[in-house]
Amino acid sequence: MNAMFSSLKHASKISKQTPSKWNRILCSNRNNSSNYAYRQTTTCLSHEIRNYLYSKNVKAMSGHTCFKCESIFPRAKSASKSKKNDSMNMFINKTTGDFLCVDTGRSGSWQDLRDFTESTSFKAVSEIPSKFTKVFGSEEQKIVDLWQNSTPLNELSELVREEELSKFGLDIISTFDLEYYDLRIKKGESDTSLIIPWFNHTNIMGCGKRAIKGTPIGIKQITIHKDGSDINRWPVKNYYCMLGLSLVPAGTKKVVLTMNEFDAIAVNSSGSKYKAVSLPCGITNLPIEVLPYLEPFSEIVLWFDDQQVSWEAARQFARKLDEKRCRLVRPQTNAPNALKAISQNLAIDDIISSSVSAEIKHIVSFNELKGFVKDELFNSESVSGVKWKRFPKLCAKLKGHRRGELTVLTGPTGTGKTTFMSEYSLDLAMQGVSTLWGSFEIKNVRLLKTMIKQFARTKFEDEFDKFEEAAEKFQAVPLHFMTYNGPQTIKDVIHTMRQAAYVHDIQHIIIDNLQFMMGAMSQSNDRFMAQDLLIGEFRRFATAEHIHVTIVIHPRKEDPGLPLQISSIFGTAKATQEADNVLILQQVSNVHDGVTRRNSYIEVVKNRYDGCLGKVPIRFDRDTLCMSLPPNVDPAEEELKQVLKMVENENVVKLNCVSDMVMESDVNYPTWVQSWNDEPND
Repeated sequence: MNAMFSSLKHASKISKQTPSKWNRILCSNRNNSSNYAYRQTTTCLSHEIRNYLYSKNVKAMSGHTCFKCESIFPRAKSASKSKKNDSMNMFINKTTGDFLCVDTGRSGSWQDLRDFTESTSFKAVSEIPSKFTKVFGSEEQKIVDLWQNSTPLNELSELVREEELSKFGLDIISTFDLEYYDLRIKKGESDTSLIIPWFNHTNIMGCGKRAIKGTPIGIKQITIHKDGSDINRWPVKNYYCMLGLSLVPAGTKKVVLTMNEFDAIAVNSSGSKYKAVSLPCGITNLPIEVLPYLEPFSEIVLWFDDQQVSWEAARQFARKLDEKRCRLVRPQTNAPNALKAISQNLAIDDIISSSVSAEIKHIVSFNELKGFVKDELFNSESVSGVKWKRFPKLCAKLKGHRRGELTVLTGPTGTGKTTFMSEYSLDLAMQGVSTLWGSFEIKNVRLLKTMIKQFARTKFEDEFDKFEEAAEKFQAVPLHFMTYNGPQTIKDVIHTMRQAAYVHDIQHIIIDNLQFMMGAMSQSNDRFMAQDLLIGEFRRFATAEHIHVTIVIHPRKEDPGLPLQISSIFGTAKATQEADNVLILQQVSNVHDGVTRRNSYIEVVKNRYDGCLGKVPIRFDRDTLCMSLPPNVDPAEEELKQVLKMVENENVVKLNCVSDMVMESDVNYPTWVQSWNDEPND
């Protein structure tokens, strides 16, 4: 979220094509389609990198995801005495061109590297330009404080150590194995934290040796408290610790990639013939910065857990790592995560050996899909997607947020479509759903202002002292934003979406809104065709990339006093036909004795997953900009309080009805409410 897509800035040129030419581009053959254009761009960059390195006499080898080449940066004196073969420790990503020099810890973009080599005699350079990002070393003081204020496991009594480790499920691992990773415990007044250190990967990748100890360059803090658990990482922006990497012997060709450190420790301590390495950020994101460390392996087994969300993340990561060398442990009851497998005395090697190829087949049989069909039937909760926590009644209708679907949201102007979509997407992002916003009408600063108020449920104008604390927590939410504003070409937008999907492992993309993205093009005679072509492109993208795409579309101009219908969406029927879900933000006004009361609700008018339709009441809080109620607040009780408050103030006659939310609930309300609600509207 911190980078507002600066690495994709080159794709943000505003189109100056005429409407007719724009339509011809959309209608052209496969050579101009977004899929082909993206693959062509990626291939061209790969060739450009190869040819450029050759022209500079830099030795390079092509790997699975990166080019491995000689470092152009000066090496430390101790490193300069190493063998010549070890000098090839700079990696350049084939897809993005981003580079990482393992020797110096320097990284940057392909353009940065080119500018540097063109402007200096890089073979003789003595200093590294400051503009290159140093991967290792930020927020040092926070890391030092945490490290010094925590206790090594071997300094705890056996009884205390076992008690504390049991909170994290690690009491089944021997102390000897745990001490190898230098884990520490930090006790608070009402919580307990496990401290996992990150020591420098430089010169220890795949060496099979114990990492050089001292103060770590990064820390992951896992805290258990009465309300649940929290995970914090330092540095926040550049945390790339892959626990277990130093355990992998040189020359190893097969490795297990786990979703967290606990599972990696479980595999490595189980006596398995395989070694395991953990992901730095769980299933939310596989940073491209860690891909170089996985280059030596010709086979990678991704073993997460038995949840459908984890399986989908594994499939996405496999595409980034090169599907040909990846195998996946399918989610099933007899193959939970590694730590659970150890506690259940399951055979670790048998589970790893049962993994299936990650390569996608275009023709399959029932036998190959039997397991997935079984999951749909008997594990419906896990396959239905990520659940909304702020909108439980919406979740009851849609069942969850699933990848690969297309959702259309519409509603009258000024009813709060963007505000609702902001909280709707924030709810998912707070649960680890990596999200990309394409806000073509509202600038990102204004959108973020809304989001952070919704995130903290705080009116910062009145409580400014709470902003910094909220901002620190908010920056950990996996949110990313396109830098576009105003009309854009579909080619540029799709290219940016694909780049984001690769770099940030995006799971959810919001386009707000379709008409504004089209801009003046929608004024042409072919505006309906243009919109249909855009819908088609987004539908293909959602299916091909297995990413959920949500599109905000304005409705037709209709009677403002009547609720919108599914046919009210602007354009032809293409949008509603292609969509898996169609949501309408309704705002109905009831007038009684000259006083207007507006009721807002989300109406689900299409649900391809299981067909459940209906209305979901919402309530706007002007202070926090939230459309959901705070946790532990019953929505029916809350509305009834408002009704009774108006009764006490003798304002009953100014109300017209009580919403269905109250009438369908189990709340005990006065008898007059029922009869009052049954009265016909004036």
